[in-house]
Amino acid sequence: MLGKYLRVFLSVLALCALVSCVGGSGETGATETTGGKAPRMIASSSTDPQVPQVPGKDVFVCTSAGQWFPADPQQLRAAVGGFLAKAKNRDIKGRIVGLISPHAGYPYSGPVAAYSYKQIEGRHYDTVVVVGFLHRTYSKDINIFAGDAYKTPLGEIEIDKEIADALIAYSDRIVHNPAVFAGEHSLDTQLPFLQYTLDSFKLVPVLVGMQNRQNLETIALALASVLKGKNVLMVASTDMSHFWPYDEANRLDAEMIDRIKAYDIMGMERLMEGDATGRRMCGHGVVRAVMSAARELGADEAVILKHANSQDTYGPTGNGVVGYLAAALVDTDTAQKSAAAAVKKQKELPMEENKVAGELTKEEQKELLAIARNSLETFIRTGKRIDVTTKTPALQEKKGMFVTLEKNNILRGCMGHFEPDTPIGKLAASQIIVSATHDPRFPTVSENELSQIDIEISVLSVPEYVDSYEDIEVGKHGVILQKNGRAATFLPQVAPEQGWDRDTMLDHLSWKAGLSTGAWKQGARFQVYTAQVFGETDFTPDFSQRNPKESR
Repeated sequence: MLGKYLRVFLSVLALCALVSCVGGSGETGATETTGGKAPRMIASSSTDPQVPQVPGKDVFVCTSAGQWFPADPQQLRAAVGGFLAKAKNRDIKGRIVGLISPHAGYPYSGPVAAYSYKQIEGRHYDTVVVVGFLHRTYSKDINIFAGDAYKTPLGEIEIDKEIADALIAYSDRIVHNPAVFAGEHSLDTQLPFLQYTLDSFKLVPVLVGMQNRQNLETIALALASVLKGKNVLMVASTDMSHFWPYDEANRLDAEMIDRIKAYDIMGMERLMEGDATGRRMCGHGVVRAVMSAARELGADEAVILKHANSQDTYGPTGNGVVGYLAAALVDTDTAQKSAAAAVKKQKELPMEENKVAGELTKEEQKELLAIARNSLETFIRTGKRIDVTTKTPALQEKKGMFVTLEKNNILRGCMGHFEPDTPIGKLAASQIIVSATHDPRFPTVSENELSQIDIEISVLSVPEYVDSYEDIEVGKHGVILQKNGRAATFLPQVAPEQGWDRDTMLDHLSWKAGLSTGAWKQGARFQVYTAQVFGETDFTPDFSQRNPKESR
């Protein structure tokens, strides 16, 4: 039980820390500087808050103690221990890749956050990456503290400099910027729970500035790439709805929780449309980014552990309620991975086993990939387009095509051209430039990325209308959905790789087209097509042994 003094402390603390996560302050006047191979730094201006440090070491001292949780170590340990003692362990089978946890003052969100951290008791992680976001300070970047250690009242946590530096090196959008960590609670509130439940671990603290599409996709791709093969836990920090009446708050939260439980990242984004303040879910972006990275790292299920709001945990405050959620992102090693493995195995079968009329031979595939590679590297390095001359009859046929770029096995661009109006040899050369420079989800591919890019080409049949969605065969057909002037497509390999059945695939395709889930059931038209899919990785060592120095 909490001692009398601690109860008084928490009561006073609660009155000033309900969590107003809506909005943020203006610019701090920070400017970016770079130099050599050192981590990118943000230079502090005179208006920045003072960055707390330990003399002689590059240690950041968290600034949330005494405001969002107790500053006294004994009181803090007693508070965290008390919350964890009341939380239930769900005995989750499988590997917990990530957690979703709230970040309000401990009297409010602590009882819910404990459910997330209860699940990792007895587990070991070499490193924990905590992803929060900025409430008060403006930053256009993704900010990391890459010093020696991060200190809370429970002690210092060593920074994993290898991972921190690798993330910073991944993109110009990711910077070492200690100044923005001062006064920010979304990250700090997670740390005492981690220190209490894990015996030892290193830390990578991340604060996303603007939760825009480019930042979120950058950090998701960076995490998925850098953390692959490592024993790392990710934590996404967010509260749910803010200051709605009790029943309305629960309704809004239930809608978002349904999307999280379904691992429907696009659906989550759709729910946030029109909510620029984040009043529905303040950390919506960092949650989607961590869920995206976790899925690339093996997570296939989101387990909802606990939902409550400030009235449930603390009592009425007269100002609406704030919602809190605890969830785990779990690698259950289920049939979803088996389906993806089956697709990969099918692609790796000898050409003779898959060959049908009109498909390219292995030599024709290699020639088309070589044209695409030459076009990509020439354009990125010089800005010039190549002239395509080929005497191969198959490459002079006119078909549609998608060109997919992957960087370290993570999507880096994918754009398509359906009309069979261009010889595929010339189309490969032009379409790869579109995928590298015009995919709105990603920045333009840079020259120093070229050695890490793998190319995959999908040569398409001519799309044909079908009478009903019941005619769609998952794994065989690519699908174009059309309704109310909107349209979207998935390539044939998408649904099997994601473990989707037909209806789930069409739900996601509806969201992609800007429609509601289930919109495909009435009034929609469908076209289907097939694709011959092949990539550079199918021809090791022909393409995979590129000299990295050639692309730098």
